[in-house]
Formats: sequence, C-alpha cells, structure tokens
Amino acid sequence: TTDKLLLLGQPYASRPVWVDVNHAVRDTLALLSFATRRQHVEVSAELEPDLPQVWGRESALRGVLMNLCLNAVQAMSSGGHLRVSTYRVGADRVGLRIEDDGPGIAPEHLHRIWDPFFTTKPVGQGTGLGLSITQRIVARHGGVVRVESTPGVGARFLIELPLQGSGGESV
Repeated sequence: TTDKLLLLGQPYASRPVWVDVNHAVRDTLALLSFATRRQHVEVSAELEPDLPQVWGRESALRGVLMNLCLNAVQAMSSGGHLRVSTYRVGADRVGLRIEDDGPGIAPEHLHRIWDPFFTTKPVGQGTGLGLSITQRIVARHGGVVRVESTPGVGARFLIELPLQGSGGESV
C-alpha cells in the first residue's frame, strides 16, 4: 500500500505499461476506505467484466482516480454515495464514471474547475491543482474528461481513454 501511495506523488515517474483500470479502481477504493467510513460515504463499484487494459502510466492514472474519488468524498461532508463504474466505449475506448450525490458544482464554477489554482475549498484545504492535473494526465493519455453537475444533486466525472493511448512518448 505504501508503494501505491508513493506512486501517486510521482505521476510521470513510471514507464507506460498495460493498465488494468478495474484493478486500479479497486485499489483506490481500498486506499480510501478509512476516509469513506469516517465521512459516512457508501461506496459502490460497477466494474465491466473483461474490460480491456489501457496503455499508459499506471501511477498517473491511479492519481486521476484518487483525486476524483477523494474530491467526491470530501464534498460529501455529511455522508452520501460514491459510485465508480467502468465500461466499454465502442471497440477502442474504456470509460470511467465517478459520481457522487454531494452538493454538486455551482454553475458559475463549472467553466473554471480545470483552471490551475481554482478551488472552492477553504484556505489550507486544497491547492486547486487536482482537477487541472487530472485533465492534463487524461489528455496526455489521448483521453477526454468532462463533468456534469446539478447543484444539490451531485457531480459526475466521465473519462474516456483509448486502449492504445495517444501514441508516442506524450503518455
């Protein structure tokens, strides 16, 4: 577990490998189990069986998962439900959905959440870099990330990653 935490701190230090996204989801949720219990967050995972692996930097992709799941847990300070799903998108892409039933993201903030240093967290509780880094990592893997949110209902982050990555060394 310590090795996995150290990998999160160096998202570009690892070499590209075939990454089992379902395995990464299970590991991430296990690492967050203390925080989810403490926050009274119920967790469910719907993982597509036989999901193909994606080519990428495993530590970076695990960092994306950790950031999005941790943000969701932190947003549900009074408890809630975190749902993580994996699925196929056509023949050559893998989808990942991370959704919560927290307070959601205010419409006036939606266009800024990807900006470096933008945060709605209190001073000292966030740098505003997590979503910016997340978007950059997904893009370097040839993927896309988008958000859907309704205030008072929750937020949903959707990621699509190509099986072969973006090609080249940009991963």
